[in-house]
Order: sequence, then C-alpha cells, then structure tokens
Amino acid sequence: MISAASHSSVVTLELLVGERKIPLVQMSREYLISQTPVELPVTDAEILMHVDGKPTRMAVFLPDGCSLENRRFRIAPPRNQAPD
Repeated sequence: MISAASHSSVVTLELLVGERKIPLVQMSREYLISQTPVELPVTDAEILMHVDGKPTRMAVFLPDGCSLENRRFRIAPPRNQAPD
C-alpha cells in the first residue's frame, strides 16, 4: 500500500515600490494583477513572494506604470538587467 500526504502551500505576493506594499493576487512573467487598483509611475519595483513563510524577492521594472482603471499591469526585467 502506498500512502501520500498532500500539501497546499501558503503563498502571499506583494509589490514593493519605495515604502509602499501593494498586495497582489496573480503574477506571470509578463504581468501582475493587484488586489485593488493602484496608480504608479513608470518605475523600478520588487516582487516579494512568501511560500510557506519563506521569502523570495525579484526585481522588476514597470514600463507602463499602473493606473486606477486597470488592476493588471506589465512587468519587465529591471532596467540594469538584459531580458532572458
């Protein structure tokens, strides 16, 4: 008999821009979706992801910024890093 335990990870996502922490609900390689609308200029930022309490940070660039009309916005590699 084979027995397997299942596990669902606890994941939280935030976008860090200066002193601001913006909760995220989804991310991909090309875009983020914020929990609530937010307005940001074109800027560098950092994604903070916790998986089961373990933090991981990823630098990103917001080439279009963010507007209050759309919770989904594009991300790109940081300006000091070439794309893959």
